[in-house]
Order: sequence, then structure tokens, then C-alpha cells
Amino acid sequence: MENRSSTGLAENIAYMLTYALGWISGLAMLLIEKDSASVKFHAAQSLIFFGGCMLLSLILPVIPVIGPMVASLLGIVVLLVWVAQLVLSFMGKPLSLPMVDAQANKLVAKVSALSSSAS
Repeated sequence: MENRSSTGLAENIAYMLTYALGWISGLAMLLIEKDSASVKFHAAQSLIFFGGCMLLSLILPVIPVIGPMVASLLGIVVLLVWVAQLVLSFMGKPLSLPMVDAQANKLVAKVSALSSSAS
């Protein structure tokens, strides 16, 4: 039997939704998901990775000469990560992103603590 998230979706579909619209869907799924620790983790990871990349894409173009080139490379990396996460999520095996995963775990812990103290 397939695992389901508290949203009623199969876990692989919930994973896909955490990445579908970048940081926006990551934030939404982080706030909606109540039970599945792995869906919460991937929602937090999506929020941190895509949110951070969006902030960098706003800052980099104002840096003379090298900024626009780095912003272009960042755009390619973001696209590749996004497509990979969507495909792997559908297969039920989303990636844990290095340097983001530790921060995602901390965010999940904070959100869980806030939601349990609010109940």
C-alpha cells in the first residue's frame, strides 16, 4: 500500500507539489502537511532552495560584469534541479540537496514546534 500524506495525496504526488511552483508551493505544503515528516522536509527544502535562488537572482544582476553571468548560470542550475526534483518525486525518490537539507530539517522542527504549541 502506498504512503499517503495528511492531504490525502499519495506521498509521491505530495512531493511533486512541494516542488511544482518553487518556493510558493513549498511554503503552502509546509503549512498544510500535518503528518508526513518527509513531505514536510521536501516542502521546507523547496522553500529554502528556490526562495534563496530567487533572492540571488534579484541581487546578482546589479553586480557589474560577473553578476549577470552568474545569474544566468544560476537560472540553468535552478531549472535542472527543478526538473530533476519533479521527475524523481514522481518516482517517489526526491533528492536531498546538500547544504540545504540541514536548514530544511531546522525549519521543519521550528514549524512543527509552532504548530504543536498553537494546538
